[in-house]
Amino acid sequence: MKASTTAIVGTIGAAIALCGTVSSFSPPASTLAKLTHQTKLSPPYMFFADNAAVEEETDKETDTTAAVETESSSNTQITPLDGSESSIGNAAKFMVDAFWLQSPQQLIQDASNDSSELSESAKASLINIQADDLMGKYGERMGKRKLDALILAASESGDAQSNLQGMVTIEVRLLDKQNDILSSDASEFKLTQAVASLGPKQRREFKNASVIDIANQLLPPDISAVAVLANLCVSPTARRKGIA
Repeated sequence: MKASTTAIVGTIGAAIALCGTVSSFSPPASTLAKLTHQTKLSPPYMFFADNAAVEEETDKETDTTAAVETESSSNTQITPLDGSESSIGNAAKFMVDAFWLQSPQQLIQDASNDSSELSESAKASLINIQADDLMGKYGERMGKRKLDALILAASESGDAQSNLQGMVTIEVRLLDKQNDILSSDASEFKLTQAVASLGPKQRREFKNASVIDIANQLLPPDISAVAVLANLCVSPTARRKGIA
């Protein structure tokens, strides 16, 4: 395994080790809802290993360079974005170009069912909506976040501003085993209420406690802290190179 692949596995592994569990990818529902008035959306199908296996068999005869293309680029570096407006805007543009407009499921189409013919104004609006969604979850804040959240970017030579090749978001949330992964707001509320229910002396003890400590010690056993991976996106020109 090359250095770039090791780097991303190590970075994501550290986040997973913090919380112990990882969820699968899901497109942000708020983004999909806002776009229905501007563009035509196909159903947001999900990709799983079985689908990939079928596609691989279908393309086996026509794609004779797959074995070569799976080589990871030694120049690829994995770095967390700083959450600034410019870095979030760049990530949003990349996600629109590489995911929303170039997904095999054709998630976004114009009136003629062609995502490649989407108008510049519609594309700009989509980038703004995506940037707002990412900024609210992973951007800079005045105060400290109760739940850690960041964007990891894979880029050539570490330049995430101009040579972005892939990205994924990591966010700490609470998993209710009787229900589902709670939203960020619901997770923060449960953690805050758990500490607020304690006496003054105990509250001071948990003032700087980690999310996993609060969850393990103050919440019911069927609720635990998890690391949620979402928004996994790789540039079409960088796929099959070990980035994801």
